[in-house]
Amino acid sequence: MSRPSKKAATKKPADKPYDEDGNLIRRMEEQIFHAEDRDEGDEDTGEDVSERTVSIALETDGRLSMQAFERDSSPRMNGDRDEEEVRVAITVPTHAVGRLAYALARERFKGEWNGEKDFRTFCEANDIPFEDDES
Repeated sequence: MSRPSKKAATKKPADKPYDEDGNLIRRMEEQIFHAEDRDEGDEDTGEDVSERTVSIALETDGRLSMQAFERDSSPRMNGDRDEEEVRVAITVPTHAVGRLAYALARERFKGEWNGEKDFRTFCEANDIPFEDDES
């Protein structure tokens, strides 16, 4: 009697926004903050609602942007609601993203005894290609 063969588990590659060479092939975007604040009112006036969302995006051309969206909603005396929406976007152009990366890494790893090891671990955890050069 023959035994059924065990096939090696095939792992489907993650649907990554970059190719095998590390080139970005589609936009990366992630919501990094969301909060909703509700002030309870009485039954006649309803409630005030404030909502804030912040997201970050990396475009295929290398621009990096952070956007904030706020929505405030409050009841008026006649039962209608006042709604105000505000969107703010800050975009760093492609030619300045390297300087931004430098400034963020400097702030993140400044004063760390094992800064280079922490930097390596950070790159590995975020699937960022890097070269190790020990002399």
